Amino acid sequence: MLSTAINSSITNYRWGTPFPTDFFDVQESLNTNTVHLNQESQGLVSNINFPFEWEGHSSEFSFHVPILRNQVIWGMGQSTGSMNKKGGFFRSYNTDESSHTQEKPSLYSSHNQLIFPGDKPWMLFLDMACGIQWDIGFTNPERLSITVEHPSLNLYLIQENDMPSLMKQYFQLVGEPYVPPYWGMGFHQCRHGYMDSQDIRDVVSKIEAMDCPLDAVYLDIDYMDNFKNFTFHPKRFTDIQELVTSLKEKDIHVVPIIDAGVKAEAGYPVFEEGMQHGFFCKKVQDEKPFIGVVWPGHCVFPDFLNPEAQKWFASWYQALTKMGIDGTWNDMNEPALFFTPEVLQEALETVSSLDGDEIDSYAFLDFQKKFASLGGNPKSYKSFYHQTESGPVCHHDVHNLYGAKMLQAASQGMFDALENQRPLVFGRSTLIGVHKHAGMWLGDNSSWWQHLLENLQMITNVNFAGFLFSGADLGGFRQDCESELLMRWYQLGIFSPLFRNHNTRTARSQEPYQFDKKTQKTLRELTRIRYSLIPHLFSEYLQAVRSHQPLFRPLGYKYNDRLSLENQDQVLWGDSLMLAPVYSPGISGRSIYFPEDMLLLTFDLEDWSPEHLHCQRMTHGHHYVDFGLNQLAFALQKNQMFALVPPKNRTQEISTETLVLWGYMGTQCHYQFREERTDRLDWKEAISGFDITVSSTDGQIHVQTSRIGESKVSQLMLNLMTDDGLIHKTVKLS
Repeated sequence: MLSTAINSSITNYRWGTPFPTDFFDVQESLNTNTVHLNQESQGLVSNINFPFEWEGHSSEFSFHVPILRNQVIWGMGQSTGSMNKKGGFFRSYNTDESSHTQEKPSLYSSHNQLIFPGDKPWMLFLDMACGIQWDIGFTNPERLSITVEHPSLNLYLIQENDMPSLMKQYFQLVGEPYVPPYWGMGFHQCRHGYMDSQDIRDVVSKIEAMDCPLDAVYLDIDYMDNFKNFTFHPKRFTDIQELVTSLKEKDIHVVPIIDAGVKAEAGYPVFEEGMQHGFFCKKVQDEKPFIGVVWPGHCVFPDFLNPEAQKWFASWYQALTKMGIDGTWNDMNEPALFFTPEVLQEALETVSSLDGDEIDSYAFLDFQKKFASLGGNPKSYKSFYHQTESGPVCHHDVHNLYGAKMLQAASQGMFDALENQRPLVFGRSTLIGVHKHAGMWLGDNSSWWQHLLENLQMITNVNFAGFLFSGADLGGFRQDCESELLMRWYQLGIFSPLFRNHNTRTARSQEPYQFDKKTQKTLRELTRIRYSLIPHLFSEYLQAVRSHQPLFRPLGYKYNDRLSLENQDQVLWGDSLMLAPVYSPGISGRSIYFPEDMLLLTFDLEDWSPEHLHCQRMTHGHHYVDFGLNQLAFALQKNQMFALVPPKNRTQEISTETLVLWGYMGTQCHYQFREERTDRLDWKEAISGFDITVSSTDGQIHVQTSRIGESKVSQLMLNLMTDDGLIHKTVKLS
């Protein structure tokens, strides 16, 4: 076992030869992010004892950690279940799993991170691409067992004095999260089933007829010619260039999907080029291109672990950017497999062997299992390899890296083609490290109330992993969404950086105009509140990136009392807000735990404006709070502020010349506002804003401000809740 003291907080343990993910270089990360290194411990390498019980074998590595029965454990990023992972069993093995039910050990992404909050919080982070099993007190409630499905280990143990310091060490190690373009924070509409350019125009027209904000409309796989990447259907999308241009003139962006599988078709340029240069994954058995079946039929798969192949695929994004497209999303990049010819043949032979026989129940179940396991079959993933810089490697051993490397190619391709402009890029299958290059969405969720709660819990753990730009499909992707559920999902989704309504063609359409007039009005007003909040949301996003913190945080992140640590349905958002969404049908409010005195703010959707909110001081403890379908409620922490602006129908139209600030005064309120509206790659050089400090002395309010960069903010309208009531004050910024 090789141990390296990175600094006084981080120790790296390595055993065997773990495959490098290549998303960050430890020394480069530390130097770039100016971690304060302990000179006495920096870089010391030794064979000291591993702090946990461990076992190394020819095919795997296991280690075991003693834990308390009531230990709260966060992490695992995109995984089913509650925010607290204690008692769960998970497997890091990226899986095209469309049914997100509690017993599923794997979803689309692998985020190999566990966080142990408390007086001295600590973290385990495994920078590995192979499968990993996590028994988090499932077998033994006082024992965490981690089994790496490869004879190697690359573990970082991080220890600090508080949660913000712990996360700062982590982000300085793995790198800062991706920052989207400003329009990426707007409302986005998508559906698997927009069949032609007229469908897209109709969607935009109907949303505009509602006077509802909109910044992007998406193209799912239906836009392609026979599901071939970087193509448009020659009959249904003949006017794609005019469509993109006309919508761009209205500040609406078109965002097409790109999948991993490349159709194996003679004459198709992407296939022909990849074959010519040997850029597709090859079978172990005979060196021929690996064939898997997904949407286009028989497909080959780009070898994204081959740097030259990755660079080649990235260059194809110019086919989109030259049309004026500045956003894309990756799907099916686990890579998903419906089946391979080999496993299908094996299943068919099983059926054939039963021909003429009386099939008993066990034979039937075996036959059923054969066909149910065609998709993503382990035999398929073990049958092909990658050509990497360190030589050939079996796909199965680096499976979790594939989607991240594809997403990195998409990001690089878009960045290169757009030169000094930030594109919108996110995907489904990810690994820690690619958070620096792109965001993610939470996959094919369902229109279930349980998934609304799971949205809150999953996005919080995904934030810990580093994917700040994330969000779930509003209303759910699968099943039929009814109006109450969709309205409640919007109430939570307002605070997700990715705010997108998306569902499948086999379910009821759920665009906001598909519902009754009352529901339409509610969805419109909630979207308008989102646009009123966007300057604040984006400011908090930028500052979370710069300060190396997540946006969504469990209550126990700041408050160390037992009720906060065990809370599963409330979160802190940024430095100022607390969210407590309603996630059950047929109720008009809920009990909320306030870990300290806070200010409850409620928007009445029938009559609201940035200057007109209902405020109520809430004391520490549990309170029942009215939170109807025609309301939006959240809490403001003491000595904090947040900003609102008049809503517009495009992010491009939002003005920050006048900001309405709401604050809850204790002794002193401090607020930092930052914005970057140019969408430049070097956004830190273009950032602007202001700082404001408001204090109270002998009943007098004192305000200090300072301008940052070339900020356009000229006036602040303060609404401050104090012990004497609500105070209004206008401040001019010089």
